[in-house]
Parts: sequence; C-alpha cells; structure tokens
Amino acid sequence: MDDSDSDEGDAQRDDVERIVQELGGESGGEALKQARDAHRGEMQAGDDLDRAFAKRRAAPVYVGELAPLLREHDYTANKTGLKHAEALIRRKTGWGGEVAENAVDLTVALCLLQNNYGLHAFEKRRTGALTALCVAAPDPVAECLVEQHFTPHYAPAQRRAMLRALAAAAHELAGLPDPCADPAEEAEALADAAASRAREAGDRRLAQHEPTLEAKHRLAQHVVGRTPRGAAPVPFAPPGAVRPRVAYVTVAAGCFIEPLLQHFAAFLQEARQRVRGVGVPRLRSAGGDAPLAPGAMAAVLHTLAVLCSAGRNAPRMHSQVVPEVLELVDVVALVGVPLMQQTAPLWGGVERGGHADTEVLGAAASLALVALDIAWERDRGAALLREHPVLVVRVQEMAHALFEQEEQRHAAERDAAPAHEALSSPSARARRSAAALLVRLGELQQMRQALLPLGGRLA
Repeated sequence: MDDSDSDEGDAQRDDVERIVQELGGESGGEALKQARDAHRGEMQAGDDLDRAFAKRRAAPVYVGELAPLLREHDYTANKTGLKHAEALIRRKTGWGGEVAENAVDLTVALCLLQNNYGLHAFEKRRTGALTALCVAAPDPVAECLVEQHFTPHYAPAQRRAMLRALAAAAHELAGLPDPCADPAEEAEALADAAASRAREAGDRRLAQHEPTLEAKHRLAQHVVGRTPRGAAPVPFAPPGAVRPRVAYVTVAAGCFIEPLLQHFAAFLQEARQRVRGVGVPRLRSAGGDAPLAPGAMAAVLHTLAVLCSAGRNAPRMHSQVVPEVLELVDVVALVGVPLMQQTAPLWGGVERGGHADTEVLGAAASLALVALDIAWERDRGAALLREHPVLVVRVQEMAHALFEQEEQRHAAERDAAPAHEALSSPSARARRSAAALLVRLGELQQMRQALLPLGGRLA
C-alpha cells in the first residue's frame, strides 16, 4: 500500500472520530468502536483477497513439478497438477528422458491421490494422466501400476483407476479404437465375439460329414502350415494422442500381461498361506485383502482379457502367455474362490444370495475363452493340446462345473426376475461364457481326434 492510500485511510478515521465526538455521550464510544471494527473488517477482507490471488499456481512446465503439486494438501496445488498432468506428459513424450526419469514417482503420486476437494473430472483426469505415463514409458510404469494395485492401503476407486489405465494404454499402444470406460464391458464384448466364432465353427463342423483320410491329411497340412492371422498393429495412435515410441506387441507380455499374472497368482498364494492352518482368517493390513473381493478379482480377470486380446500377435503369446493365463484361471477356480468365501469378513463382504462366486468364475471363463480363441487363431490349438493336455482338461472341468451350477441356479430363479434382467445378470453371462468355452474346447478335442490317426502328432 503506497503513501496516498495510507493518508486516505488516516483521513477517514479522523472523520469518523470527529463525527462521533460531536455526537458525544456513552453512545459515542460504542459508535466509535463499531466504526473502527467495520473499517478493520474491510481492510482484512482486502488482505484475504490479495492472499487468494497470491495462491494461484502457474501451469507446470516440467514433468518433475507434477508429483510435488499432487502431494500437497492444498486444493489449488492438486487442481493445477491434475488439470495439466496428461497434456504435459504427452507434450514431453519422446523428448529426452524427462518423462522416464519422473515416471515411477509421478505414477505413485497419481495412484495415491484422492479427491478430497471434490475436483472436477477427477477420475477422468487421473486415468488420462496414468494412461499417458504408461504410453510414454511402459517398461517401468505398467509394472509399477500392477505392484501398486496389490499394495495395501488403496481404496477400490484407486485400484480401478490403475486397471483402467493399463487397458487404455494397451489400446493406444496397439493402435486400437478407444476402449470402453470399464474393462469389464470390453472383456464381455471380447468373450461374446469369441463365443460367436466358436459357435460358427461348431455349426460348420456339425454340417459336414466325417472327413476321409485324404481330407484329414489336408487338414493336417493346414494346421501345420498355418500362419498367425491378423495384420500387424496399426503404427499410429488414436486421434489426439502422440505417436507411441514402442509397439504394444513388443511390451505386451513382459510389461503388461505377465506382471499382472504373476502378482495376482502370488497374492492368492500368500493369502492361502495366511489362512491355511490358522482356522480363522487373519487380517493382512488395512485394505490388504480388498483384492479378494468378488468385484476386485473379476476386474483383474477382465483387464487381463483386454490385455491379451490387444496383444494376440505378441511374441511368446501362444507358447507361454496363453498357458499361463489358463493356469491362472485354474488357480482362481481352485484357490481364489474358496479364499474369497472364507475371508469375506476381512474385505467387508456380505452374503449375496450365495452367488458371489458367479461374478469371479464368469470373469475367469471369459478370460479362458479369449485365451483359447487366440490359440485357435494361431494353429487351431494344436500346440496347446500337445504341450498342455492336462491343463486343457482342468479348464474343461471348470467350465462344465460352472455351466451346471449356473443352470441349476437359473432353473431355481427363473420366475424370480424379469426376462430382460435375467439375460443381463452375472449368472446369465457366466452361463454363456461357460457354454461357449465348452464349445471351443469341444472343437479342440475334435481337432485332436482328427489328427491322432495320422500318427499322434498334433502339429
């Protein structure tokens, strides 16, 4: 405040005091006090406004500025950092090592961030920033997201954001259209597409006569000489995104799929060891058992389905990843579902009519269906049948048990819900996935029987 402002303020106070003195009496002192309080309030209001303007944050220029802004317990700092995070990351992608140097730190800061101030478009902006980081530096960021997902002290919304970012980054790196907002919806669509192809193949097989020996020889030649179907991934990212530096097929297995497979399997094994021999489940830590909830387990399985489908032409996908996916499906059915039911009090589970397993097993069936569709697309599943026959049988037994279970539940609840709700229920989706899985497995068995008379070689 300059001297003119000070002189003006003194003159105002003098005028107030002069008027009060002219009024005189006891009321004059009270009036003077009120006038002084009013003037002091006006001056304080002006100071508060000045401080508010002073707290305005400039848009960050460097990626390293984002994490400190997001960690502050301040509305303006969080808003500024989250608002500019995705655009700044994409602008810096491919230019030097700025993004890679700060990728892990910024990823953890975004994962830990909570919407304590009711920020506009909070989840959309956080997911967008995590996706941009995963696209810019998939090697450290994708595995970091997986590790954080199975780390305690995270809320369900935070874990969902991590999985959505993984699925969206896979789409962008593969040059695919924008994914669905929920990986579960996309996984169900992928399972439905795989089921349609399985049914079409089954219909064609039933319409044909038993092949002759010559036809079997031609079939064998077709299986042995078949090349992977599908063109290479589109080299361009979706509109509005920067061109990725790496193709998804080069990082799909090592950075996205296998870390999620391994961490999920390790989490289930650790939980089983904690429960085994104790008699009652023990609490791991705050939020540590949240991934055992039906919705959380199903979300991981749905995300895996999206990641696998986007990377169906990746190296090691057919020889290593598909068998590992089917192994996880078997582990979920034999270990995950019993653990989920046993530890329900720890993750806040409630009885859902005894059908909490339907959601998890249905997601597992959808994942297995996508994996078998990839194997069928490669070589009609010949290599899978040759190298992992026992695993195929276990998956078939799981699918058969799931179908029988859901058929019985459907018959018991047929009159309890309207027809349109029954078709879209978790039980109906699980039943459809199990049926399609059985059809595809039947096709694999038919392929095996067709090739065995040729000497027992499946490929």
